[in-house]
Amino acid sequence: GSTEPWIPMYAKYKEINVEADRAKEKSIFNFYKELVRIRKEQNAVRHGVYTNITGDREGCYIYKMTDADTQKTILVVCNFEHENEIRVDVTGKCILSNYEKREQVSGAYKAYECAVFKI
Repeated sequence: GSTEPWIPMYAKYKEINVEADRAKEKSIFNFYKELVRIRKEQNAVRHGVYTNITGDREGCYIYKMTDADTQKTILVVCNFEHENEIRVDVTGKCILSNYEKREQVSGAYKAYECAVFKI
């Protein structure tokens, strides 16, 4: 027999689908693929000591993970709904961003921008 779907088919399914997303360099699929790669390669992400450094900043979430043995640190900066000027007193190399890779940790972050740095 046939089963009636309980959710209607998305109107733009021919343009917005997994196959199309996987083909794009800047896609949600490839962003998460990079996150998984970073998790595999960076011991600080898997076993590091978590420190929330958001402080009294609003509209963002900032934390770092530090490998206790090597002291290698990963910093994650997540901005929320609105463009936000975020200042963090560290330097680092951006290894992943959902927008363009950033040159600096501190600066103007777009709405919903997230960046991962080696510091």
